[in-house]
Amino acid sequence: MDSFTRVLNDCCLEDVGYSGPWFTWEKRKFEDTNIRERLDRGVGNPAWWNLFPHFNLSHMPHSFSDHCPLLLNTDSRQRSPNLVSHFRLEASWLLENSCEDEVRRLWELSSGLVPIRLQQLS
Repeated sequence: MDSFTRVLNDCCLEDVGYSGPWFTWEKRKFEDTNIRERLDRGVGNPAWWNLFPHFNLSHMPHSFSDHCPLLLNTDSRQRSPNLVSHFRLEASWLLENSCEDEVRRLWELSSGLVPIRLQQLS
């Protein structure tokens, strides 16, 4: 698993989110011991997101397999609702006179630990 995680990090790959049921795998031996997990995921890097800004990854219903099929639509106007937003700072923003004041204002309006505050800024 460490090697897989290292490859994801080396390639700047992150989970792209999804729409549909939260799980992609289900073990239905007995109703009272049914197990559901999200084992299957789509990943992308910033270059991929720039190529396909209107993608949607859907977890589809399964029938024969214990895994749900994943359907990737690269030209969807509906973004995956469970997508983690990726903030990208544009260098040109730093040239704007109001940039620093705007960041200060938004920082003061945000709360929590630094990662949460940074997420609120985006």
